[in-house]
Amino acid sequence: MKNHPKIPLESLQNKINKIDQKIRRLEMQQYRLKQNQRAARTRTLIQLGGLLVKSGIAEKLGIEIGADLQQEEDQKKKAYVLLGMFVNQLIVPGQIEEFEQLGKQFLFENKDDESEKTLNEVSPNHV
Repeated sequence: MKNHPKIPLESLQNKINKIDQKIRRLEMQQYRLKQNQRAARTRTLIQLGGLLVKSGIAEKLGIEIGADLQQEEDQKKKAYVLLGMFVNQLIVPGQIEEFEQLGKQFLFENKDDESEKTLNEVSPNHV
């Protein structure tokens, strides 16, 4: 039987404490990473919603801002129509560049109207 060197109990406890600290630091990093991912996802979803509203599609379909698209039956039907429209566009290949140009044109055409409207609302005497 081999004789193992005796390590003082205090030294072992210090090593355990250091490992526990590393574990806690890694857990905090993991938590922050998840929070950052959730925030990024939320930001993207909000931006997508903004684009949808800006396009006028929600208004055309009668989707009310603030309505619950999962619980309210009439709004749920409108959400199905919207989703169907999106899925239908996935079936049509090769239109990405055309859609990009159309989107840019739409944004820039409507940007002046919106920014002017916003300026008038904020400072009517300066415009």
